[in-house]
Amino acid sequence: MLVDIGRLKELARIWSDDTALYLGATSSLARIAVDAAIRSNFQALAEAAAAVGNPQVRRAATIGGNVALGSATADLVPALLVLDAQVICHEKLAQNKKAPGRL
Repeated sequence: MLVDIGRLKELARIWSDDTALYLGATSSLARIAVDAAIRSNFQALAEAAAAVGNPQVRRAATIGGNVALGSATADLVPALLVLDAQVICHEKLAQNKKAPGRL
C-alpha cells in the first residue's frame, strides 16, 4: 500500500522554540535552503539543501525523503550529524528519537 502524506500540512512545518528547530518530514529542500532562521543558525544544513540537484529537484525533494532514502545520495545526513540533530519517529502511540544515520 502506498500512502501519500503530501497533503498533511503539519508535516511541512518549519518552526522553532527556545530549545530546537523542527523540520516536518515533508519540508522541501528548496524551502530549507532559503529559510532565514536555518541559514543564520544552521548554515551547513541550508548549504547542503541548496546543493541537492537542481531547483526543480529541490522543490520536490523533502527532508524526510532525503534522510529516509538510506543511500549514499542522502545529502543532508552529514550536515544533520554534524549539527547533532535527532529524528523523531512517531509510531502509533510511541515516539522514538534517533540520529539521522541510525534510521
